Amino acid sequence: MVELDKIKFVTIKYVTEEEELVYETIRRLLPEESKKGITRKNFSKISVIGQFGDPMLLIELVIKRNPEDLATHIFRHLTDTEKKRLLHEFDRRWDPEATTFFFRIDKFSPLQDDLYLNDGSDVIKVELKFKIYGKYDPSEVKEFLRSLMSVEEGDT
Repeated sequence: MVELDKIKFVTIKYVTEEEELVYETIRRLLPEESKKGITRKNFSKISVIGQFGDPMLLIELVIKRNPEDLATHIFRHLTDTEKKRLLHEFDRRWDPEATTFFFRIDKFSPLQDDLYLNDGSDVIKVELKFKIYGKYDPSEVKEFLRSLMSVEEGDT
């Protein structure tokens, strides 16, 4: 049996970006009822130094409450083409040891209400952490994701 346990969002705030705007960008990924309770206190942040000596913040938000609803909300804002791409690239995006499916969203696309996949560096990394009960086949996870995305079997 497969169950979505939590969703983690991770991004980097560069020195040229406004910190509050980065928090707001992540909050905009959440459904209205979820984002009301999310404040800066819910985010963890770590100061790091970039490869050229620039100060950066690694910002992370973990959501454990209703992760399936949150995942469905995010997938609803991706195009059908991008959902199919995620499923097509399942093997590349699935970490069986960590039982995590990951993808990256363009960092500022949530401010425009449309989400776009981006495999570059200026992104919000989304990690869907699963609980796996008993022996499982990775295709179970893929089918679970397909149902959250509302993508038909023959569409990928």
